[in-house]
Amino acid sequence: MIAFHKKYFFPKNFIFAVSGDFKTDEILAKLDKMLEGWPDQKLSLSPIPDQIPDPKPGVYMIKKEEVNQSRIRVGHIGVKRDIPDQYSLLVMNDILGGRSFTSRIKSRVRSDEGLAYNTGSTFERPVLYPGTFRAWFQTKHETAAFGTGIILEEIEGMRTQRCEDEIVNNSKASFIGKVVNSFSSKNTIVNTFADDQYTNRPDNYWQDYTKNMEAVTPDDVLAAGKKYLHPDKLVFLVVGDPEAVQKGSDKHDQRFSDFGEITILPLRDPMTLEIK
Repeated sequence: MIAFHKKYFFPKNFIFAVSGDFKTDEILAKLDKMLEGWPDQKLSLSPIPDQIPDPKPGVYMIKKEEVNQSRIRVGHIGVKRDIPDQYSLLVMNDILGGRSFTSRIKSRVRSDEGLAYNTGSTFERPVLYPGTFRAWFQTKHETAAFGTGIILEEIEGMRTQRCEDEIVNNSKASFIGKVVNSFSSKNTIVNTFADDQYTNRPDNYWQDYTKNMEAVTPDDVLAAGKKYLHPDKLVFLVVGDPEAVQKGSDKHDQRFSDFGEITILPLRDPMTLEIK
């Protein structure tokens, strides 16, 4: 711990953000005095790969027999944060599975079919490397494949069907309305600008946010779906009883074997990763 502290804790490796009623010159003078005598040093970090190899598509089942429901994740490698299509991507995923109760996935999996309480989709967008796209839900073993089929239908729909103007406009309005959350208090202001400085966000990001979001069209949303959703690269992760899950339901034709090659994986200890 001491060696770690000596390596990473020095003035040039810090970002100081201050919000409140003050005079800038006075604050800077106080900070300079606080840091006086604290020596700087050089820091050499290994480069972070900006690409992540795609995992092998297929169905991966983790055996956990003592539960009466299965947890399902569907996804693939996604994107980094500051891509040119970031606003279209946000709206596209919001309509697919991001909005509470009104997204396509939540409307069908939760409201229409009553398969799960918690369901949706997200694009995680780290700054330095691609994150993941994933959709999720939890349901009875026998309806796991049926619910997964619904999610696949909605993913394909986002790639092939143009959204109505009203739906796109409602999504954009939701994002624009949330901008104030990043500046709602002194603490959030400090955190917002410190994070932007640390991640090299453009200085005009927030000034142009509303304009850029308002410019998104239904055609942009459709293009984002085609570009960033990849049904051929999907990985299906199922935690539950493989035998019950694969048996499925007499009421529905879907089986996980329809989605790809099935691989059964052992349940590992979460702390040691050893096979139980």
